[in-house]
This record gives sequence, C-alpha cells and structure tokens, in this order.
Amino acid sequence: MDLLVKTQDSWTTQPQFNISSEGGQTSYSAGFEEINLLGYGKDVSYFYKKKPEGVGHLVGYNDPQFLNTRLRLASSFEDNPTGNAQNVNLAQPFYSLTTRWSAGVPVAHSNSLQKVFEAGQQISQYDQEHLSLDPFVGWRVNNDPLNVIRLQLSYRYSEDVFRAQDVTLPGTLPSNKALSGPIAGASYVQSDFIKETFADKTGRVEDINLGHETNAGVGYVARKYGATENSIPISANDSFGFGGNGEWFGLVSYGMSSRYTLYSSGQTGGRMFNTIYFTNLNYYHHLLESFPMTAVVHAESAYLQHPDSDNVLSLGGDTGLRGFKVNSFTGNKSLLFNVENRFYYPKEVLHLAYVGGAVFVDAGQIQPQGLGFTKDDFHVDVGMGMRFGLTRSADGTVFRVDLAYAIGPVQQSNRWILSISSAQGFKRSGNTYSNFPSPASTQ
Repeated sequence: MDLLVKTQDSWTTQPQFNISSEGGQTSYSAGFEEINLLGYGKDVSYFYKKKPEGVGHLVGYNDPQFLNTRLRLASSFEDNPTGNAQNVNLAQPFYSLTTRWSAGVPVAHSNSLQKVFEAGQQISQYDQEHLSLDPFVGWRVNNDPLNVIRLQLSYRYSEDVFRAQDVTLPGTLPSNKALSGPIAGASYVQSDFIKETFADKTGRVEDINLGHETNAGVGYVARKYGATENSIPISANDSFGFGGNGEWFGLVSYGMSSRYTLYSSGQTGGRMFNTIYFTNLNYYHHLLESFPMTAVVHAESAYLQHPDSDNVLSLGGDTGLRGFKVNSFTGNKSLLFNVENRFYYPKEVLHLAYVGGAVFVDAGQIQPQGLGFTKDDFHVDVGMGMRFGLTRSADGTVFRVDLAYAIGPVQQSNRWILSISSAQGFKRSGNTYSNFPSPASTQ
C-alpha cells in the first residue's frame, strides 16, 4: 500500500490586525491569539478594538481538554464604551458522530447599546441588559454511525431588561421580557461529507456535509418559572447539499422558530409571536481546474411575523449589500441575492498567502410590515476587489478589500463604498437576520 501524507504548516502564535470599513463605518482591531499555549493545546487571546463609539478590549481563553477530560471550556470577556459582555461555556459536546452523550452549561451576560434605524438613519437608541443560562444534556439513541439520531433536554432561562436614555424616542423602547422553562429537542445527522478547496477559504481543505442535518425542538415557558408570559416555544430547521461529484456543489437550509402564546390573563392567547421563517441557497462552481476560479451564487429570504419590538431584519454594507451603508434598510421581510466570481494566483506568495480578486453583483430589498416586494424597490450594487488567503493562519482566514458602486436611485450621499474585512462579503446563511435570536433552536 502506498500512503501519501500532506501536511500544512501553520503558526500557533498569530498576531492579528483587522480593519473593517463596511457600509461607511470603519473599525479595527489588533491583538494576538496563541492556540497552543506552552505546548498544552490551550487557546488564549487578547484584542484591542477601535470602533466609531470608542475603544474596547477583549480577552478570551479556550481549553479543548479541560482538566485533561473531554470537557471543553470556552470563555470571553469584553469591555467597550457602550457596554460589556461575559460568556462562559463548559460542556462535553458531541465531538464525533459516534459520541454517546453530551452535557454543558452555557452562561452569557451582556450590557449593550441598541440603535434603532429607519430608512438608513438612526432614530433612537436604548440600553439593553441580557442574561441567559442554558444547561443541557443530550444522548445519541441509535447505532448507525452514518445516520445519527440524538435527543436533548435543556432548561432555558433568558432575560432582557431595556432602559431608556434621554434620546430614546417614545414608542421605541421594548418591554422587558423573560423566558424560562424546559425544552426538548431532537436532531438527525446524515454523514455525506466532501472535501473542497477554494470555496470560502483558500488553499485549505473544507469538510462540507451534503447530508441532511435536521433539528426540531419544543418547550414550555411559564410565569411560575419566572417568565413574563405563558407560551410554547417551537423550532424546526434542516440543511442539506447536492452535487459534489464534479466541479460544483450546492447547499440549502431552511426553517422556522416561534413562540405560541397560551390563553392566560394579561396576554393574547392562541397566537404565534416572534416568528421567523427563513431559507438559504448557495451554489459553488469551480470554473477552471488549473487556475483557482470559483463562481458563488447566494440567495436568501426571511420573514418575521408578530416580532418582538427589538427584533428586525436589516440590510446594508455589513449584511451582503456592499454598495450601501450599514442598516440602510430595515423591515420584516427580506430578499438578498449575491453573485461573485473569486479567482487566485495558483501559487503561494512568499509562502504566506494566496493572492487573488473577485468581481460581484449584490441585489436585495427589505420591506416593512404591510408592504410587499416590488421590482422597483430592489437595491443593486456592482464591484470588484482583492482577496488574500493567509495560508499560515490556523483557520485559513481570507482578507478582502472590496469597492462597490450603488446602482439606481440612492438616498446616501456617496455611491462608492469601500469594504475591508477578514471575512467574505456574505455568509452562507443569516445575513439579513444575523441579529435575530438563533433560529436553529427554540427561542
């Protein structure tokens, strides 16, 4: 038997400098991440962040084998001019498809400034304090290693307290809310992995599952548990792929999450609240074999029904519409289309990076409650940019510089928008609803 082994050199100590100028807002961060502290496999990081609001600091520590066990500890602590955040998660995850059980205790707390936008202009702002606690335990219930079924029980406690400022516009401050109660969930994972390069990363193998990954959950929230309402949270979502036998493949995801309010005093019963329906389609096509060139098509849509007042869909320079400012459009229904051709010089430059570029077209619209989609309300931009795939980075970071031009009638003063970021111009899912509570689980 002949065995061919390929290795990839990467630095464990990674100085990082990121500058992001998206949708007319510029920020940058500088710091370091050490992913093998003193040779023990621990991860420690520090970042200095400069945003339009001021300066912030972020410290993180992750331990993939806490106390030499399968437990994983992930933690981060951030302080910035508009608030602070603390996140700690100690858990034994399903670290493989054959893992029999998992358990954990994620805890998150934050104080943040929330801004309210309308027609691309900030009209109000308020302070929000958030606390969540979600202990869980899960089991694998079958023996098929390629078609895995899991069950999970958890207790979800989530509290949001909103405080008005002097500039808070009347009617824009959400009501305080708390959700508390047990949740039962089930998942199905079908193993059908393919290996791809030059998809979303450069020169780095990406493991992509074309099999179904399905999740469903239902819970019970009650005032007797400390909640502000009596309701049944529900969620369901699925993702799968197709193709993968040649030079192309596709990925699809769709789902929903909601809360069904029960009949009780002081609330409207028999109704779905804070409901989101979403779907995403991604298509990747390697156009040339000898020269890394990949065409990427993304389509996304989301719809909010009776949302909580602090939840809204947003479209702009940081959510896939690169020719427009951040939060240019807000509403309860969204459409987004992206077409991008990425290409790279096939050899590393100085053994540090793959250098390339991209040309792209973005189009999308968001409509408020009561208005439907129209062809005249589509906002379009075209552009081109540079791509730098950092081959010594442990996660295969892609650094991009894009210049986009807004087509048609615009309300902003400048049609040209420069975007600089350490991530692709759009994600595979959740661009317009990135600020909505995770639709992958019950709320």
